Amino acid sequence: MDWKKLIPHAVAVVVMAIASLLYCSPVLEGKMLVQDDIVKNISQAKEARDFREANGEEALWTTRVFSGMTMFHIGTKVTTNVVEHVRKVLIGWLPKSARVIFGLILGFYLLQLIFGVNPWLALVMAIGYGLSSNLIVSLLAGHNTKVLSIAFMAPAIGAVILALNGKRFIGALLTMFFVGLMVFSNHYQIMYYFLLISLVIAGVYLYYAIKENTVKELAKSGGLLILAGLLALLPNLGKVYATYEHSKETIRGGKTELSSTDQNEKGKGGGLDKDYAMRWSYGPLETFTTVIPSFMGGATGEPLPEKGNVAEALQKYQVNKSQKEAILANAPMYVGDQPFLLGTVYFGAGFVFLFILSLFLFKGKTRAWVVGIIIMSLVFSWGRHIDFITGFLFDYFPMYNKFRTPSMALAIAGFAIPLFGVLGLHKILMNKVEKIDFNPAFKYTIYIAGGMMALLLIYGITNDWIGPKDAQYQTKNSPWAIEELYNALLDDRRSRFLNDWFISTLVMAATALMIWLYTKGKTKIMTAVAIIGLVYIADMWHVSKRYLNADDFISQREYDAKFKPSPASQSILADKDPHYRVVNVSVNPWTDGLTCYHHENIGGHHAAKLQRYQDLIENQLSSQLQQINNGLMQNGEGIALNPQVAQTMPVYNMLNTKYFIVQPNNPRGVARNPTACGNAWFVSNIKKVSSADEEMTSLSNFDPLQTAIVHEEFSDELYNYDFDKSANASIRLLNMTPKYLKYETSADREGLAVFSEIYYPQGWSAFINGEPAEIYRANYILRTMKIPAGENIIEMRFEPKSFTIGKNISLAGSFLFVLFGAGMLFFYRKQKANTLEEE
Repeated sequence: MDWKKLIPHAVAVVVMAIASLLYCSPVLEGKMLVQDDIVKNISQAKEARDFREANGEEALWTTRVFSGMTMFHIGTKVTTNVVEHVRKVLIGWLPKSARVIFGLILGFYLLQLIFGVNPWLALVMAIGYGLSSNLIVSLLAGHNTKVLSIAFMAPAIGAVILALNGKRFIGALLTMFFVGLMVFSNHYQIMYYFLLISLVIAGVYLYYAIKENTVKELAKSGGLLILAGLLALLPNLGKVYATYEHSKETIRGGKTELSSTDQNEKGKGGGLDKDYAMRWSYGPLETFTTVIPSFMGGATGEPLPEKGNVAEALQKYQVNKSQKEAILANAPMYVGDQPFLLGTVYFGAGFVFLFILSLFLFKGKTRAWVVGIIIMSLVFSWGRHIDFITGFLFDYFPMYNKFRTPSMALAIAGFAIPLFGVLGLHKILMNKVEKIDFNPAFKYTIYIAGGMMALLLIYGITNDWIGPKDAQYQTKNSPWAIEELYNALLDDRRSRFLNDWFISTLVMAATALMIWLYTKGKTKIMTAVAIIGLVYIADMWHVSKRYLNADDFISQREYDAKFKPSPASQSILADKDPHYRVVNVSVNPWTDGLTCYHHENIGGHHAAKLQRYQDLIENQLSSQLQQINNGLMQNGEGIALNPQVAQTMPVYNMLNTKYFIVQPNNPRGVARNPTACGNAWFVSNIKKVSSADEEMTSLSNFDPLQTAIVHEEFSDELYNYDFDKSANASIRLLNMTPKYLKYETSADREGLAVFSEIYYPQGWSAFINGEPAEIYRANYILRTMKIPAGENIIEMRFEPKSFTIGKNISLAGSFLFVLFGAGMLFFYRKQKANTLEEE
């Protein structure tokens, strides 16, 4: 091997690392990036993490999220997966936030190298791509799994292309390697997109193979790629298989039994609620943010300039410095109709210019599959705006209804447009374009790009910049309710657009100028690469820094403080009862992950919660929680909950909701629920119901301590069960961990016990005095069991077979992963040696 050839790549890796660290420079001071979703995930995984450290094994179940659910989506580790160690070597040596950006840059760099792009050009363009606001904003939100999956998707696509272009052994090796890393990153929507991209590419190559009579060779490469993909999946099956089994019970893969939901429409076959899934749909017009970042104003909350129109208008009002800073720090700039945005989707005006140019420079396979996946990306991203297409896809296209946030599909175009643009630029810089082809292509690109920017300028000047959600910001005490300030805000939106339009136009002009100078022999290749690269990096940097900058990093001490219990939580933690639940009513309980750090939370934050629990939230928990405002009373210096009102909240009672956090910063800001049912109890009777709707409706008004609501699904086991609640019947929790519960019961007669535990059929098993026993379902969501007379020990264990099976497959898969990689490397070297001999 000629080691000198590796020097440019070694230098490139160092530069990538430096660029990543510079963007996240506060990490060099030991600071941490505040990511809302990561903070919630850390909180929700706390119980399982503590269990792992104490016992050396995985909990698999947590009691702290939505009253109880599996851990597969939250923080389960599989130690038999070799891919985890590969990723640590590749990116794990950098600080957390910097390593994600480094992964993006490295992935795009490798993708370009696979296509033969000059390493120095690949380096500067990779840095520009890695700083795309679309990706940086996702990092800010805490979508690390998504961003890392995108990072590894890029070289995985390159590896597929490499194999289909005849280099099947090295292509299969790299496909297995990068797909394995992508699967390990654990974002299934991006994996789904990768599969669809691969199918588009395969379709294009098959079309050309038929024309060129090379189907046999293509089939060999395709078969090897499929094998590589399967072997990439095998080491990850410890988590993937368990997640797949779990998904059947969740809002992503399950299907509600309630008839009052669109999920039972013909053809749906389970999956997310359509309205929920389509909320973040990118408007077709909004797509132009990819060219001008502020085409839709910007983010939902964004800083305004200190010398802008709003700042000037504020001088007429009596506001102090802190009030002025608060107004200017978080202005509603976004004028689109998505629920909210942390930042804009900007691909880079320079990349867009190069993409247009490349459309004229390329023909054949590459242009076909690139254009194909970009069209797919845009159609998917528009979501509800083109319901005649996406509605059909949602109902009938395989697995499409398992995923939400259609705008995420822009990640496909987000790498395809820059890649295709770079390929065109490389072709020009390597003098692989004839003058007769270049001149008209360059001329048409100038016309198209110039015409587009002219039209966008007209749009920005004539637009009134009033957003569809502006009325929500004009509440009584809001500064935007003042007409003069609101009009100044509209002017600032327009000014931001015009400024960004000018910069985007300038970037395009600089690109065109450097290409023209190079083709005329007036500048050298390295000068052209350096100037274009610096312009692109500066452009992407200044846009992304609007959203993720030094202000988003805090010290380790401040970061740790986020997890300290509030005064109200500290009061609750004084209760040494080992098992009860809490709900924080001072925030939205259904997005409240932070409370999970210290308490067993009725709420949580998770996109794959159990379908039955989602049904409960929508039909009972949300409405019953509204009763609490009628029941709160002052009790000395504290807060009490009126027992009569508490009885009108039977679902909270049966879930053993012992505390309601009303005022987090007040040690006495906690209302104790006097009617919470406890960990388990015996009931006197069964209410028989024949449908899920009746079962759910019955939860509105019943006494959970006396009655168990049982669906006819369990009629054979429970409807004829002869039981009674004896006067001295008792049931007491003796021991608990996330995956184990132990109770002691005593009763004169056989009884029916209801447990305040979430019913989950895929892994929980029960034993009475060491003998297996059945767990049934009561009250739509809880567990119930037949209990013999006398004194008994009841045990429940969470031992899902899916995790054990997956873990064993993962171990075997890791071995095959290494073996297949070694084999592909051997055959690649042999093929290369044979080629050299023939030459």
